[in-house]
Amino acid sequence: PLAGIEVAVRFRLPVAGAAYDFGAKFGASEAEAALLLAEVAQRGFLPSLCFHPGTQCPDPEAWADYIRAAGRIVRAANVTIARLNVGGGFSADRGQGTPDHPAVFARIAAETKAAFGPCAPQLLFEPGR
Repeated sequence: PLAGIEVAVRFRLPVAGAAYDFGAKFGASEAEAALLLAEVAQRGFLPSLCFHPGTQCPDPEAWADYIRAAGRIVRAANVTIARLNVGGGFSADRGQGTPDHPAVFARIAAETKAAFGPCAPQLLFEPGR
């Protein structure tokens, strides 16, 4: 009866560099996220993960850190996730120069492939305002 119902577990990391760090406010720790993700799968839901590196985050390394953590969480939970929502936080030009979005997106793709290999989840992006 639960087939096809997706439940996403949001996790947080202590990642610096954003104008506002959503990780300080929302999400489970890596260990908590692994337990929750395993329970989501055990109860018959479709497990997914999500995170948000923070507002106005110019550093591709923030997404890389989160994606590597997502890989660790999935391995600890011993599940395959359907989707990974990499949040938003993509910088806008606010008088400090045009952000290098292609570099961020390329890093997200490379880290996802490295963290998940052939079982890479579908990626979701939240473009923001």
